[in-house]
Amino acid sequence: MKGIYGILFIAIVFLFSCNTETQKDPKQEWLEKITQLEKGTFNNKTLEYNADTALLVIKEYQKFIEKYPEDTNAANYLFLQAQLSQSIKLYGEAIRKYQSFYHKYPKDKRAAKAHIMVGMIYESNLQDTLSAKKAYELFLEKYPNHKMAKDVEALIQLLKLSDRELMNMLKQTSKK
Repeated sequence: MKGIYGILFIAIVFLFSCNTETQKDPKQEWLEKITQLEKGTFNNKTLEYNADTALLVIKEYQKFIEKYPEDTNAANYLFLQAQLSQSIKLYGEAIRKYQSFYHKYPKDKRAAKAHIMVGMIYESNLQDTLSAKKAYELFLEKYPNHKMAKDVEALIQLLKLSDRELMNMLKQTSKK
């Protein structure tokens, strides 16, 4: 009788061990799902973003960030949310995500870029030069010695020019 219980015990242990080996970590499955969704965001033939798929990816990023805020992927997904929002022309959302990124992750090497991107969206996409100037000035305040500081100072100077002054400057530059 003891032999039967021993065999039964071994069989049960074996069945449970086989079952746990096939189960994946839910977080890992989620990361794989996100990776698969990301593949459908850009159409290489048309060179355009698929807005519907991009919105799904942005939502999945947000859910992941909320569930695992301390995970190393959370910072990356927040930055990618901003970039993807910008790519599908959700400029207000992109600005909010970049701002959220540099507030939550000020020591991340991409925080400076996030500051610049806010200014560039205001300037190039929304034609809001006042907000662009403020964003660029905030970058200079936070990163006065950054390798892009001189470029950002030049952008601020360009924002001060009228359209006519800018055209004259471009003409003079092209003559040289």
